[in-house]
Amino acid sequence: MDEGEDSADPAAAADMAKLFAGREEEIERPEDAQWPLWAGYIHAAWNELRDDRFCGAMGGMGRIYFTAIENYAERYDIAGSAFDDFLMFVRVLDDEYMRHADEKQKTESKNTKT
Repeated sequence: MDEGEDSADPAAAADMAKLFAGREEEIERPEDAQWPLWAGYIHAAWNELRDDRFCGAMGGMGRIYFTAIENYAERYDIAGSAFDDFLMFVRVLDDEYMRHADEKQKTESKNTKT
């Protein structure tokens, strides 16, 4: 990914920042919910890639682009069956993130209507 891609749509990046501002404080993580040591690289990758997605003007968003995941994996020499596993784990994390974001957006929308 070149530097130009990061700033391709500053309005979308600003909308995304507003939509998810403060979300870390809202997440209640059980004491026993910790990342296993072997999964640290997946968590780090998802944190780097989580904003590399389509964000609609009305709040909808798409999955992390496959090309972004592929480029990240290529940079860090994740190939073959390791890439297949990596892709699956990143997708699972991302699907959960999108589910949480969708629920949060629906709740906020409902609260503003009442």
